[in-house]
Amino acid sequence: MPMRTQKDLTMFAVPRKQSSGKTKWYLRYWEKGELKNICKKTYPDFWTKKDALKWIKSKKGMKELDFVKRHSDGIKWLKWKNDYAKINDLLEDFKEYHKENAPNSYMSAISYLEKYVIRFYIDIQKENNLKYWCRYHEEFRKFLKEKAFKVGTKTAIAYSTKNHCIRAYNNFMKFLKKKHYIEPHDYVPCESFAEHLVNQNARGYEDIINLKEYGTLCEKLKESKEYFMVLYNSGMRFHELYSLPMSAVYEDNDNFPEFMREKFTSLGKSIYGYILLESQMKYKTIKRKKKTGHIERKPLKGRRAITFKDARIIPIMDMDTWNIIVQNYNRAFDEHKKREFISSKENDYLLFNVNDSRLRRDFLLHCKKGFHACRHSFVTNLVGETRDMIITKAITGHKSDAFFKYLHIYEEIALKAKKGKVGSKRGKLSIVEDVKKAS
Repeated sequence: MPMRTQKDLTMFAVPRKQSSGKTKWYLRYWEKGELKNICKKTYPDFWTKKDALKWIKSKKGMKELDFVKRHSDGIKWLKWKNDYAKINDLLEDFKEYHKENAPNSYMSAISYLEKYVIRFYIDIQKENNLKYWCRYHEEFRKFLKEKAFKVGTKTAIAYSTKNHCIRAYNNFMKFLKKKHYIEPHDYVPCESFAEHLVNQNARGYEDIINLKEYGTLCEKLKESKEYFMVLYNSGMRFHELYSLPMSAVYEDNDNFPEFMREKFTSLGKSIYGYILLESQMKYKTIKRKKKTGHIERKPLKGRRAITFKDARIIPIMDMDTWNIIVQNYNRAFDEHKKREFISSKENDYLLFNVNDSRLRRDFLLHCKKGFHACRHSFVTNLVGETRDMIITKAITGHKSDAFFKYLHIYEEIALKAKKGKVGSKRGKLSIVEDVKKAS
């Protein structure tokens, strides 16, 4: 007998022989491949199949079938609701747990789980049992690849976002295993999309802002010129510089690490001062507490706490950049002296007290590569010139494997320059000249 689903839910009559020898007809229906009974109290006795079928087609029969459907859907919805409530509770527990381990990214992880992971497994796959989620990895990857869109649009999510979703899923399942919500054998990490595909389109020698482009931008930029110069010559991320307090700036003195000084001196570099980067603002825009003027801060990207151990030391080796930093420091110093923002703490007076939207708008008007290209350029040159993993890691905060990625880009530029394959498009010709000068 073929399996029937809830969509083709129908009522039919089944004969059963009585002890008296007569045949009585009972009403049944199929649901999820199972044969289920219609309550005997809802219909009269049927001694012929004809009477049973006649009642099924009558108003009373149609009303009873409708009740069965609604009752079935109601039970199913109630079960789904209860299971979904449990998952919501687990998400709250995971949020608190992940907040300690990744204070900078826990909110985005929860967002990925709610928008894409939960949506796939609960709403689309209809799988409420967490221990079975590992069975649908291929379907999940296919969903992210073909059917995952930005909320409220038909625009596919970015390639990196797909991997962020998978990473959030893996961290959530790892948490469930650790807290014994699922068995260890039920924890099977989902495989991420190949990383080289991301780097192939996102980062390469074409994304570097070379010296010729740097000079052109310094002439064209207006509101964002000084900010751009500091970013380009320090390698900081946009938000790190935007939230940099005056207390993080130091003149060159004996406290600067000697191993760095020796390395840069051997390369013919002068160190005018340095930045001790320990934290960044908690929010993307400047938000001060009304009564105290205090700005809440959080650990740097990839760090769990605000400690000296997790800080980065960034030397400033460009005189014009150092002069810009000094001018802004003096302005912030005067603001602190006057208690312009109420607070008496140096940490609450920022080096660049400017509007971030204006900075981005002015920069993108003249350079489509974006502010992060400044960091990309700085790190590539730093790696290529120093060939020192420890110094690169101390200044940029990158993991050790990032060193080799940037070294590969630097060597790729040198190789293309040697073979004469770098054209004039997007400033490639000037990269050749820069490499030749550096070599």
